[in-house]
Amino acid sequence: MEKDELEKAPVIEAYKAGVDRILLRENPRRTPADRLRRLQAMYDFWKAARMA
Repeated sequence: MEKDELEKAPVIEAYKAGVDRILLRENPRRTPADRLRRLQAMYDFWKAARMA
């Protein structure tokens, strides 16, 4: 299967619909320390929401 055919495959298209491509583009631009801070903030939010 060629690249063009693979990109247009129904399974791939269905998967792409649930993927936030902005995060995939922006996250590699962040420093590792920034990524860890953001991950910690998400975890803290999740933990607080779970306790509520």
